[in-house]
Amino acid sequence: MGQRPSSIVQLCLSPSWGGLEMCTLKHALWFKEAGFPVAGVTLAGSPLERAFKEHDIPVLALTKRGYFSFKDSRLLRQFLKQHAVDVVFSHHLKDLWRLRLSLIGLSHVRVIGFARMFLRNVNKKDFMHRWVYGRMELLVSLTEVQKEALLKCLPLRPDDVRVIPDGVNVEEFHPHHRNESYRKEVFGVNAGEKAVGLVGRLDPQKGSFEFIQAAHQVLQKNSDLKFGVKFLLIGKETPDTPGFEKKLKDYVSEQGLKEKILFLGHRSDVAQVIANLDVFCMPSYEETFGDVLIEAMACEVPSIATRAGGPINIIDEGVNGLLVPPKDVDALTEALRALLSEPERARTLALSGRQKALNVYDEKKIFAQIKGLLV
Repeated sequence: MGQRPSSIVQLCLSPSWGGLEMCTLKHALWFKEAGFPVAGVTLAGSPLERAFKEHDIPVLALTKRGYFSFKDSRLLRQFLKQHAVDVVFSHHLKDLWRLRLSLIGLSHVRVIGFARMFLRNVNKKDFMHRWVYGRMELLVSLTEVQKEALLKCLPLRPDDVRVIPDGVNVEEFHPHHRNESYRKEVFGVNAGEKAVGLVGRLDPQKGSFEFIQAAHQVLQKNSDLKFGVKFLLIGKETPDTPGFEKKLKDYVSEQGLKEKILFLGHRSDVAQVIANLDVFCMPSYEETFGDVLIEAMACEVPSIATRAGGPINIIDEGVNGLLVPPKDVDALTEALRALLSEPERARTLALSGRQKALNVYDEKKIFAQIKGLLV
């Protein structure tokens, strides 16, 4: 390991805006606020390029997508030398190919990669991948489950991979946002009623349909619950699944549930939305991590997630949340009914969830771990 770096580059050649890009920007801002010289590299015209510029972070905007571009690698090399860069954080592993070419002869530049996907049933241990990944000093994985999957696919040893989860701002995502007026105005929930929410893209892989099916079952069996319940889907349709939102709304309408299952669309006040839920649900088929899950835990909201990917390492079953098998509507229904009908149990899970967020996922602690990679 080296000394404190003179300059750090955050690299993410992505045209879109999502968790990957938000994490890249967040890391850049963390280091900038800590007094480190920071620069960014991304695609021209991307939301991340605009975000770097808005925060006065020097940025190199490249034009080519894909794995190789000799022109872009040359431009990247010039940029690294111009800014005296000695550490590159690569947030998209595909970008390592272009970065590898640019670093030929620049042996002093350290490369730390961040993996934000699950790799399964692929073999990237051939000569070319060994050449590319061999230039990387360390790969950061979000969970132990993800680390195990990565080691099966990539030419890396266990010591080459460090587990550091995502972090959450525990002051922004906080139970003090809970407010009955907000619940009434935004959710349409009256005093004494409950609100159950799924926060995320409307996408088949996110378990949106299973959430609605479980909500339907809970509402059918609601005679023993002594309060009304509304189920909320907060988020917009994934662009590559056109028509899925209509399918969900058609099902809700056909079942006569339009007053009980509501689509709130995209909202920018995510911390307030989550804090005002009575139960949070993340029924994804698989999640690499689950940022919105740790946000719900930080907001002290009892949470249910699927036993698939990252949530396995986030939720301690029965201690700070509940886990159910993916695609299992009946299991999801029973978990929802348990948290709705057993308020003391739900409260215990919620308090433990907030405590784990404070102990493990507080972004100040996460940044300290990431900063510790540099020395």
